[in-house]
Amino acid sequence: MGATEGPTRRAAVSAALASERLPGLLAGAARLLVNGFWLGVLSDESLRALDERYYARTDLYRTEEWNQRGLFEWEERLVHEHLTGCATVVVPAAGGGREVLALVEAGFDAVGYESHPGLVAFGQSFLAARGHDGRISQSVRDEFPSIERPGDGVLVGWGAYSLIHGRDRRIGFLAGARRVLPVGAPLLLSFFDRTAESRELSRTATLANALRRLRGRRPLEVGDTLAPNLGHVFTRTQIIGQVEAAGFDLV
Repeated sequence: MGATEGPTRRAAVSAALASERLPGLLAGAARLLVNGFWLGVLSDESLRALDERYYARTDLYRTEEWNQRGLFEWEERLVHEHLTGCATVVVPAAGGGREVLALVEAGFDAVGYESHPGLVAFGQSFLAARGHDGRISQSVRDEFPSIERPGDGVLVGWGAYSLIHGRDRRIGFLAGARRVLPVGAPLLLSFFDRTAESRELSRTATLANALRRLRGRRPLEVGDTLAPNLGHVFTRTQIIGQVEAAGFDLV
């Protein structure tokens, strides 16, 4: 990233990251102004650079403590309910290896894929030190990985789906999984959700898109926000529509 990132983009990305603490301290109106401004002025390339910079400087996902913690309670329950009987489980956006290690220790033949080079390097070393070499491979960002061993189940890493920018890209990601999975195979999908339309998110999108139109950029969706990197917060209707468009049934 650093070799292709110009000084103007670096400055904008750094400024956006520097303001990451403000939304948590400000009232809703001020928070939407901060997020709406940065979502409006940062290009798609800068928003991707913001995400890369965030994970490069955030140590949590490259610690043994985080990656040895196992599955969250809700992940463990869903794995027991829906992945029991699967042999090979594919984990896109595997991060530092938390889900992969937990699945392997639970008896699954789990394989992970990750796009961030720093997380790939940590995950490979972390798992190899525990006798699980070759479990994480580099993948292309926002795409379902090209897998050598088709699995019969997929567990999408924590929050990964919410970080894919754009409805069409998200549907393409799910459709990629649909193409390699056997008919009826399960895909466990985690995402950030909201119960209803949010006035703050709607106004954030309105401000951001007014600025993006001035620059001739494609509009953002209601639900796009910065925390501090770009993520999407879904309504149930959005998730149902995207899952079904990719050929899955929502359970």
